[in-house]
Amino acid sequence: YVLRRLSIYVTLLFVRTAVTPNAVTWLGLLFFMLTGWLIVLDEPWSLLLAVVSYNAGYMCDCIDGELARLKNIISRRGYFIDTLIRASSIPIVTAVAIVLLSRFDALSLSAFSVTIIYAAVVLATLALLIPLAYNLTYSEREERDPVGDMRLQSRRMDWLAFFLGLPGLFAILPIGVLVETVFSVPFITLVFAIFLGLFSLKTLARLYMTYKSIH
Repeated sequence: YVLRRLSIYVTLLFVRTAVTPNAVTWLGLLFFMLTGWLIVLDEPWSLLLAVVSYNAGYMCDCIDGELARLKNIISRRGYFIDTLIRASSIPIVTAVAIVLLSRFDALSLSAFSVTIIYAAVVLATLALLIPLAYNLTYSEREERDPVGDMRLQSRRMDWLAFFLGLPGLFAILPIGVLVETVFSVPFITLVFAIFLGLFSLKTLARLYMTYKSIH
């Protein structure tokens, strides 16, 4: 509703250049990985930059498809990278959990230490996903997502998916930074805790519904 209305203008700037859809996709993946690192730093400036980085990654996710269609470029490599991007939520959600533990004094680490932990999570995620993405790229079966199909049923379900997911979190995060800065209340802590709780419930529901759909 927002980025897709803006991305086409950026895409049109790239059409007459040597920029490839795959290059844009790689850039989007880097932005998503950068987002999690900015979150673990847990500073007002880094959280605001995380919002910018996440939306830049999402913008790239819009641009690469538009650019591929306008340049008539279709490649398995593009599908492979795009599949990797789908797992970018793992490091970002882990970053949110690290911040919560730190804010509740359950984890006391330096910025360097949390950076190392975050990098390990990113590498572990890629190590698991790369072979899965490769197999999916060469699979002849049509990809299906029973839960993803639900959000297409109505505008209400689409907005519900937005607010329960990472896009909703990053829409609320700037407000959280403002509230914490002005009123010195742990509003972001509350937002992160609610997000993790809802994310956990949504994931369990997704597991159940997907498992039940397999015959």
